[in-house]
Amino acid sequence: MTEQLNLEDWAWQLSAEVYRLNLYSRLTGKADPNRSSVTDEELAEVIRDSFTQMDEIAYREMVKLATEAALVPGIRAE
Repeated sequence: MTEQLNLEDWAWQLSAEVYRLNLYSRLTGKADPNRSSVTDEELAEVIRDSFTQMDEIAYREMVKLATEAALVPGIRAE
């Protein structure tokens, strides 16, 4: 049986992975052009680390941005 390629789902998955990689690179200050994904554990660790290294105002802004990103229509959890 041939599986149909759902381009919309593929595009959402790709955009979510790019977002995760960009967030990881931004928080770590490193970009690896050969890296194509980041694990949930790696991303959670750098997010936790970044929260401990910022002042209260920056922390509140980070929480606000993360909340808004989580509420963006169309990005679905798998």
